[in-house]
Amino acid sequence: MRGRWDEFSLAALALCLGCGSAEGDGTPASGGAANTSTTSTTSNGSGGTGAGSGNTAAGSGETGTTASSTATTAAAGAGGQPPLPRTETHACLEYILGFCEYTARCGGESNVTACFERNGASCPDLVFAPGSSRTVDGTFACADEWRALGCELVTPECATAGTLADGEACISGIQCASRLCSVGESACGSCLPSAELGEACDDALGPQCTPGLGCDPTALVCVALETGAGVNPLEIGDECDPTRSDCSPNDCRLDDAAVYRCQPYPTLGQDCSDPLTCAFGDSYCDITQVCLALPAAGESCGVDAFTGLAQWCADGAFCDRNQYPALCVATPGLGEPCDGACQEDLGCNCTDDACATRVCQRPRFHGQSCAVPEDTCILGECLAGSCVVPEAESNFAERCGE
Repeated sequence: MRGRWDEFSLAALALCLGCGSAEGDGTPASGGAANTSTTSTTSNGSGGTGAGSGNTAAGSGETGTTASSTATTAAAGAGGQPPLPRTETHACLEYILGFCEYTARCGGESNVTACFERNGASCPDLVFAPGSSRTVDGTFACADEWRALGCELVTPECATAGTLADGEACISGIQCASRLCSVGESACGSCLPSAELGEACDDALGPQCTPGLGCDPTALVCVALETGAGVNPLEIGDECDPTRSDCSPNDCRLDDAAVYRCQPYPTLGQDCSDPLTCAFGDSYCDITQVCLALPAAGESCGVDAFTGLAQWCADGAFCDRNQYPALCVATPGLGEPCDGACQEDLGCNCTDDACATRVCQRPRFHGQSCAVPEDTCILGECLAGSCVVPEAESNFAERCGE
């Protein structure tokens, strides 16, 4: 069941948050990560990755500074300031951060900052809307359980269900006893019926499988999903299912006998006409359908065989397509001017309201220090040396007309 990680939109995170209520939530599982060459990493996802070819390295968070709990920082008081209050908004933000760190670590969306920023704007309702029996302290604890959760697991033990019955108004799956809400961004949905392992399902018409399970498109029953990169991988030569990622870090493709088997990706200097992809790390599949070395800064960008786009550069460089021909340029570092791409763990941010200039900055979350110009607060502002996201009020009644 490849592609589950692309469900980390606001609506889908709200749905998978429904895997828990009082002290936790759950998340859809992953089919694993593609394993091929990559270029520079950017915190805003621009200018550095080879889009369209499946050649994206997953499994490492873009914001390594978030590995430790911001709750700890807040409790101590950053920059010598009084500790931040443990509010519903703060707990919700901390939970989302822990969840995003788990997905990045386990082969999901690698950009922790983007995941957090996209979903955190819906706090506290994403976690504390009516029907949820979650507590503030329990939510902080479950955030840390996400950080410690093994990639082979789908949810932490703190995951429980909500209390709303099928058909009741919801904006987050956490509210529902079924853990499923038919919600879209800025909309009001209703709790959906769910199906358990082995029960009949239909992703289009319902019932949908409870989070952690997927609806087999052929048998139309709920089946278990793999999670994490390379969970129980098959060996080279084993028969495989091309819709799954059990071969990782190898590839599932047809052999000479027209049987899908796990086969290694081609490497530097080898033919890559099938599967138009090269092994991760040292090369990319060029338009000539041969694996070539990733171009260094100052060299022309590599042209991808699958997309036909100039996009490939070695680590420490990104492809500047504003030039002709497109050229690999050294990726800017902390405090340096940027135009979308920055070194790993940094974001390219505006320095003034008109956004006339942009520089690479470290993302900082609620409760973390922002005492130097190289730091930038996510979803909040820097007050007395600490990032603070104001306590938000629920808009559930307004969205659902109650």
